[in-house]
Amino acid sequence: MKYLTGFIFGAIFGAMLALLFAPQRGEELRARLRAEAERDYNRLQDRVQKGITQMQDQVDKLSSEMQSAANQAKSTVKSD
Repeated sequence: MKYLTGFIFGAIFGAMLALLFAPQRGEELRARLRAEAERDYNRLQDRVQKGITQMQDQVDKLSSEMQSAANQAKSTVKSD
C-alpha cells in the first residue's frame, strides 16, 4: 500500500513539474500528459489485478488446506 501511495503522489508531482517546465504548447503537453496518465492508470490496473489474483490463489490454497485438515480431523474422530 505504501508503494501505491508513493507511486500516485510521484505521478502527480511529476505531472506538476512537467507543466511548470514544459517547452511545449499547451495542446501538445495535455496530449502527452493524457497519454502518460493513461499508461500509468493501465499499469496500476494490471498491478491491482495481479494482486487480486494472488490473493484469490492464497484464499483458495488456505481453503483447501482447511478442508483437508477438517477431513483429517473427522477421520481421526471416527477411528477413535
